Amino acid sequence: MSKKDVRFLVDYLAFTVSRLDFFSDGANEFYIFERIQKKLLLRGLNYVCRRSFYGYSTCYNAAGISICFGGREDIYIQMSGTGCRAWESLNPSMTWEEYIRLLQSTYGSLHFARMDLACDTFDFLKMDRIIAATRAQKYVSRWRKYNVHEGSDEKMVIFGSTKSLFLCRIYDKTLERKVRTDREDVPENWVRIEFQLRNDSILSVLRPWQSSKDLPGTFLGLLRNQLLYYKSYDGKHTERMVLTPWWEKLLGNACRIKMAYRGGMEYNLESLKGYVLEQAGSSVRTYMELFGIDQLVHDVQKRSFSDKQLDLIRRYQDNVQPAPAPDEVVPRMFICDRCGRQLPESDFAVYGPGECICRDCLNNRKFR
Repeated sequence: MSKKDVRFLVDYLAFTVSRLDFFSDGANEFYIFERIQKKLLLRGLNYVCRRSFYGYSTCYNAAGISICFGGREDIYIQMSGTGCRAWESLNPSMTWEEYIRLLQSTYGSLHFARMDLACDTFDFLKMDRIIAATRAQKYVSRWRKYNVHEGSDEKMVIFGSTKSLFLCRIYDKTLERKVRTDREDVPENWVRIEFQLRNDSILSVLRPWQSSKDLPGTFLGLLRNQLLYYKSYDGKHTERMVLTPWWEKLLGNACRIKMAYRGGMEYNLESLKGYVLEQAGSSVRTYMELFGIDQLVHDVQKRSFSDKQLDLIRRYQDNVQPAPAPDEVVPRMFICDRCGRQLPESDFAVYGPGECICRDCLNNRKFR
């Protein structure tokens, strides 16, 4: 290992897929286990069976890899740091990016529960320096919280909450390894920067990673967006910020990559409707009254989609209902000029180019 070495790795992966993607309900347990190993590229280890794990009735473990099924509608796969190294040994010709893409393209029910990405530095960063800069608050971060753990058996800085979708740990890996093991060949000055990602935040990282096929560039781009240790900063103009030499050297020429999710909020059809109709509804209607609906459609078509919007479109199209049959009568819809509701033609008392008034408004009825 050379001095000032930097390495990037996947250090934890957990995901679920539906049982229906593998077998019928009446399948033999041994057949189930063999099929999972084969299809998920997990064959070649000496698994030991144990019962009941995270609510699953059956769980096989080997070298940090857990395969769990039974008692639930899905299959759960968990790989610790050791398990990730074991997977790499089992599949030396495949990268993590290729494996994840294979899972995504094969299993529509796939859900990533957790993924840890790590940057190991050797003779590059000083943990005492990072702790001192953190305590002096000589940094800018998108995480609101931080914690410093410092003692005889641990040196660590944590940004973010353990309950959040995305947190960062920076810690003395040399000290941790010496405390936990009796090995004498532990590298010195080993500092690890680790992202712990859960659920939606994983997809936000996978998109730029899969697009660039560059894990180091993706990791450092996210780090540049999330955390900056500075030498001087006026608190207002980030473009004038001078980073510490050791942090600037680590980030190099990595371009900033933004996270494309909003923590704590699910982006779905209901939240989309809520924003368009409730928050922006009156503005949309005003624009339509001034310039016409055709101009509105023309102008919004020029706007680009965000990652979460593209993901929503994909999810909706995968589950969209079939179009009406040719002989099915689809009612014409109009928007009432008074209440703003969209209703079928039969609910209007007056409709046409000049004015559209529904029967409720014409009769002054109250409605919700």
